[in-house]
Amino acid sequence: MNSKTLISVLACLSVGVSAGPCKPVTSQATQVTSATTELSTSIDLTTTISASEAASTTELSSQITEESTTEIATTTTAADTTSEAPTTTTEEATTTTTTGAAQCPTPSACNNLGFDWAYYSNPAQNTDTTYSSFVPQSFKQVNPIYIGTTRQIGGLFQPSNAAQSGPIYGSTQDLSLDYFALNHHGYLYTCDAGTYKFDIPYSNDALYLWLGAKAYAGWNSVNADAKALYNQPDHIAGSAHFEIDLPAGVYIPIRFVYGQAQYGGGFTFTVTAPNGQVLVGNDVTASPYIIIIVGAGPSGLLLALLLAQKNIPSVVLESWPHLDTRLRATQYGVPATRVFRRAGILDDIRKASIARFPSICWRRVSDHEKLISLDLSLVEDDPDRMTILPLGEIIQILYQHCLERGEGLIDVKFNHEVTNVGQDDKSAYVDVNIKGEGRIEKARLTADYVVGCDGASSAVRRSLFGRDWPGQTLPYRFVVQNVYYDGFQKHNWDGGNYMVDNDHWGLIARRGKGGLWRVTYGDPVTGLTDEEYLARRPAHMKAMLPGHPDPGQYRIEQTNLYNIHNRCVESFKVGRVILAGDAAHVCNPMGGYGCMTAVLDVGGLADCFIGYYHGLANEDILDKYAEVRRDIFVKYVDPRSIKNLNRVAASDPHTVLETDKFFGILKDLQLDKSDMRAFLLKLSSIEYDFTKHYKSNQKFRTK
Repeated sequence: MNSKTLISVLACLSVGVSAGPCKPVTSQATQVTSATTELSTSIDLTTTISASEAASTTELSSQITEESTTEIATTTTAADTTSEAPTTTTEEATTTTTTGAAQCPTPSACNNLGFDWAYYSNPAQNTDTTYSSFVPQSFKQVNPIYIGTTRQIGGLFQPSNAAQSGPIYGSTQDLSLDYFALNHHGYLYTCDAGTYKFDIPYSNDALYLWLGAKAYAGWNSVNADAKALYNQPDHIAGSAHFEIDLPAGVYIPIRFVYGQAQYGGGFTFTVTAPNGQVLVGNDVTASPYIIIIVGAGPSGLLLALLLAQKNIPSVVLESWPHLDTRLRATQYGVPATRVFRRAGILDDIRKASIARFPSICWRRVSDHEKLISLDLSLVEDDPDRMTILPLGEIIQILYQHCLERGEGLIDVKFNHEVTNVGQDDKSAYVDVNIKGEGRIEKARLTADYVVGCDGASSAVRRSLFGRDWPGQTLPYRFVVQNVYYDGFQKHNWDGGNYMVDNDHWGLIARRGKGGLWRVTYGDPVTGLTDEEYLARRPAHMKAMLPGHPDPGQYRIEQTNLYNIHNRCVESFKVGRVILAGDAAHVCNPMGGYGCMTAVLDVGGLADCFIGYYHGLANEDILDKYAEVRRDIFVKYVDPRSIKNLNRVAASDPHTVLETDKFFGILKDLQLDKSDMRAFLLKLSSIEYDFTKHYKSNQKFRTK
């Protein structure tokens, strides 16, 4: 069993533990039938509990919503006892009309992965065949000695003497390992419809299990759905097996109480889904995180948001104390727009963007003549049209959505610098320097997987490959600036303008409201200081901007300088460590392939994780991600981005219209508007649908 086993078991607590991935489906009434008996009942929408009963259930969380409950008719099959649990116990019946009663809360979503558990001292000795002196409900009136949350369930507790103590479930204090009880509870979310199996193959000394409303309140030794009790005189461990048919998409309260008496003991307990996935067990990574994402840039935050839509929790580690505000990408093609729509951020991007971006053209720098253009007005009514917004603003939108929609599922931590990455066959980890005021704390965080989304200077990539990053550094210094200049409007410039010239090539594009333009150019001289490059800027601006202005005629608000590369790692996945976006590959920005490819990386990776964790795909779908996305970069993105660069930087501006094959294609498309529209919206060869590798080919999509 691997570390995804607790995927559907949720403990809705007030502690900082991440939620499980299965997203609930709202249901007004759902039929539930026992697998071992012909009895059946509807999910109880009216079951209530008394105020006193609710008060005694101290493990309940303020984070759950008070909605419907589930009451299940079941038959228990056990080694020692067989009992049929009634749909409503006497205790429950006496409280349903109590003044001040409230519905048993069932969450519409849950933000903690694992079980809440409480540790108690247990006074009951085991002296008979059924451990009759152990009364699980007695602990309702006792304050626990320790409480916590765990993804690991069960184990052996074998003290060498009665006074021995030690940690349980990773507790921060040692607890007595003799004469104690453990009370576990949470919600079981049913990803799939079918028969769920609850197995207690070993119990020493007692384990009681409850499902449904009575697991929330009213639970006692009589109405347990399964019980496994140690036969002390004959030294026979207890065991039990219980099955039930459950519908998909509901949260079901679950509770089990373990009692340990003299001479050590322990228990094993598993829950198995209809597809064979083991949801609960003791061989689980004891980490609150399923996925660690390194880097709170566009790739990392977008991945976290896509995963959170399917209730897959993640932590995002950012070394900086704030979000990245550097000048980078500003336009994103149709493939990226589709992913933004899936993530639920496209509407906010459109609101922040300029109203119209009518065209993209190529101009000769010497006379500013348009060589050829793409008429984007042909698709301005299409929801998947190109997206225009500075990347820093998109990052802000992503972060806000993570805070608002990812509560309990996305934990973004700033000042967390990853220094090393490691793994074993069950988990991956990162070593982190946590930077505070005048001090640095070191920590190790563990999860099922680590995903490096930490950009071109990726610490995750360096941990895997050192300085080995095949590719090339291009012979230009890239200078990017935000510019306000009234000459753009005066000379009727709009949209995006690729400037074709060997000395002053680049891109000039309208990027924001209020007359904001982005001017980007590549300086062909290498080896200068930043100050020397900026001293050369007026000459570039005079050549490229309409009207050939001097510095006093325009205003520059922000500038960033970059080296540009085309590089790609040998593998996007090494065991449980995965790379995406600029951490895996980079390309020059001409044509907008860099950020768009990163967006498609994490969109595809999210589909792979969703398929795996929801039981729709095997773990090797993550290998398919690594294979396909790298192949796309090597075959398409890398060579196309180089061609885009050479088209503006190394072509003859006076003959390129006749010699460049891409321009020839555009000239043909200009003859038919319907052909041009289809070209602008077509499925790109850099897109890939990983849901085709799902077992059932069932696709999870967010509208």
